[in-house]
Amino acid sequence: MNIKSLQAIGGICFLQGFCFNPHAILRIFELEEKKADNIQVLDVRGSGIAVYMIFASGRSSKNVASIADSVSANIKNKTGAKVGLEGFKTGTWAILDFDSIIVHIFHPETREYYKVEEIFKPANNKPNQTE
Repeated sequence: MNIKSLQAIGGICFLQGFCFNPHAILRIFELEEKKADNIQVLDVRGSGIAVYMIFASGRSSKNVASIADSVSANIKNKTGAKVGLEGFKTGTWAILDFDSIIVHIFHPETREYYKVEEIFKPANNKPNQTE
C-alpha cells in the first residue's frame, strides 16, 4: 500500500516514511504491554503540532519512566528513527516526540492536575460549561 492510499483510509506516515493507521500506532508503541493505563489517542491534525497525540498514565514514577524508555527504545529499534524524549527521569510526565505523533506519559496525579488532553479534544467532546 502506498502513502496516498494509506492516508486516504485514515493512516499517517511518519518516522522516515513508515506508515500506520491508528490501530497499528497503538500496537507499535506497545503501551498496553508496558502496563500503561487510560490510553487515549487524539487526532490533532488541525493543531499544527502533530497528527496524533497519545496520552497514557503509568502507575508510579518508576513505571512512567520505564514506559517512556521502553517505547523510545522500541521505536528506535523498529525504525531507526531519532526520538525526542523529555522528562522521563522525573517520572511525573514524559514526552516522546516522533515527528507526527507525540506521546505523553503521565503519573496519574500529574495527568489529573494538568489535563493536557482536554486542550486538544474537539469542542464537541468538552463538557458544556454553561449548564
